[in-house]
Amino acid sequence: PIDRAAWGAEHGFGPDDAPALMVGRLDERKGAHLAPAIARAIAPAKLLLLGDGPLRGQGGPPNMIEVGV
Repeated sequence: PIDRAAWGAEHGFGPDDAPALMVGRLDERKGAHLAPAIARAIAPAKLLLLGDGPLRGQGGPPNMIEVGV
């Protein structure tokens, strides 16, 4: 099991933070190319990307966090 509090602290989440979440294949067809713009639009809230694909590692603003699965 994952210690949620420790994982959250490691990724800059406070105990009351509720990130936006995008789950799926990280490719253009699925809209993953929009993730950096979405992250900028919701800042300072965080956007958590769960998935893998050709756009993984594309970079983005500091509030965009990628987690491969």
